This record gives sequence, structure tokens and C-alpha cells, in this order.
Amino acid sequence: MLLGIDPGKDKIGWVLTDSCGDLFLSGITKKEEFPFFWEFLKRWEWRRMSPWVQVQGKDISQDRGELVVVVGNGTMCRDILDFLEGVGIQSHQIHIVEERGSTLEARNVFWDMYPPKGLWRLIPVSLRTPYRDIDDLAAFVIVRRFLTAGQGK
Repeated sequence: MLLGIDPGKDKIGWVLTDSCGDLFLSGITKKEEFPFFWEFLKRWEWRRMSPWVQVQGKDISQDRGELVVVVGNGTMCRDILDFLEGVGIQSHQIHIVEERGSTLEARNVFWDMYPPKGLWRLIPVSLRTPYRDIDDLAAFVIVRRFLTAGQGK
């Protein structure tokens, strides 16, 4: 299982995928709530993570393999790496990926997942603004980049 993290100053976007990049869950957690999120993840308590969930994909209950963490190298990367080290995640389980442009790419992912309806379809993608925060989808982009680079094999 892959945990993608888009670390930010105030909030952290996260996504859980399988090794092929198929989305299980994604969400956004306030930075100060991340330790609680981590405890629920560590104990596989998916239901307790629901306050932060933005997208629920395929059934997650089947995949309990080794956790690989993919972190974007942006704003607060060092804080996340320190946290992961503090909770005992081994360095071979952590991968750092370039996150430049991931938010713009996440907008496209958002519109692929939630195509506009009616007259909104006529507005160019570059002028549309998603109706929710997309930090979780930026984390999804980070995981996709990791897999595309062949690092996930």
C-alpha cells in the first residue's frame, strides 16, 4: 500500500493507493491532527479516518501489505520526514518526489473525477476553480509520479 503525502504549512493532503496507483482513500488533515490520522492508519481503522476523507475509491480492506510512504518535497517536507522517523518508519519505506506543479496537475485530476455539467463544460479547464481543496489530489499526483518513474516496482 502506498501513502502519498502533500505536506503544507497548515494542512496535509494524503492518499492511499495500491501498488498500481488505484485510489483507496484520500483526504486532507490539519497539520496538528496528523498524529491522530497516523494512529488510525497504523491500526487500519478506516472508519475513524472519515472526518478527513474527501474521496473513497476501491475497497481498501483487502490490501494490508507493507506501507510505502511517498512525500512531496515541498513546503513542509522536513517536518513530515521528522514525524515519520519519530514514529518508526524505516528510511527504505520513505520516498521523496518532486512536487512542483502537482497542484495544477491535481486540478486536472479533479475535473476528470468530477466533470463539469451544463454550461460549465464550456469554460476552459484553466479558468475553472475546483469547489473544494485539492491537497489530497496533489498527493495522488505525487504517488502517480513515483509510480511513473518506476520507483514503485
